[in-house]
Amino acid sequence: MNKRTGIIIAIIILVFGGLIGISIFQHQQESQASETEEEIELETSAYGITIPTLAAIESLTGTIDYSKYDVASIVPSNEFSGNFSENMKGNPKAHVVLYEYADYQCEHCAAMNPYLNAILEEYGDQVALVFRTYIMPYHTHGVITAAAANAAALQGYWAEFKDIVFANQNEWFYAKESEMLDYLDKYFTAASGGKGDLKQFHQDMQSEAVKQKIAFDMGISDKADLKWTPSVYVEDKFMNQKEIGGTYDDFLQAIRDEIDARLSKTAK
Repeated sequence: MNKRTGIIIAIIILVFGGLIGISIFQHQQESQASETEEEIELETSAYGITIPTLAAIESLTGTIDYSKYDVASIVPSNEFSGNFSENMKGNPKAHVVLYEYADYQCEHCAAMNPYLNAILEEYGDQVALVFRTYIMPYHTHGVITAAAANAAALQGYWAEFKDIVFANQNEWFYAKESEMLDYLDKYFTAASGGKGDLKQFHQDMQSEAVKQKIAFDMGISDKADLKWTPSVYVEDKFMNQKEIGGTYDDFLQAIRDEIDARLSKTAK
């Protein structure tokens, strides 16, 4: 073999090898894309009931036009929210409405919950709170607890269920998937005073309406330019904990000050 022939053969080998490499790369990319699509649609029955993945819920938010919704207003039930009303505690006609964006598995949300309840009790019918779900991707039980809370809402026990789930967060935070349904059943029974329908509770947790409601809340949260959970707004004003600083009491006092300022305007 002369030198020229050897060079030609080498070039052919390099080109052929490159084509094989490109083909393998493209196949890998196609496989990864296919796996991603499957992951988005995947649902898990590891909890004993079928619950959608967070990816499946997030995929729904892209199908909703949020430009028509004001995040600083109570959003009426609609087809995109699964025909759910806002999860609300307090007087729907209150002069001032707080908007909380939170994750049921968020430790800071659990710690904040009794403080916000105290404010609602303090102001009575003048102040109400709207709770919107925003699930962190690293919270493995975020979806099922949100599904359970909305299922409880359908039977009229959302506020009670929320408080019990947050109060007992240490009990279920690291629970196995196979244990979660028992915990949630226990909390729902307590929230409903034993009057709730457990069978319906399970059916609603798996429903398209509940899935749609969680997705709608997630999209509204994105529109609100969420910073972290819990994020609290007094009407349209974001109460920035990092700027306010101090303790929970300091933060709650800042919320009270903002409420008082707004209530004084309504009184004029």
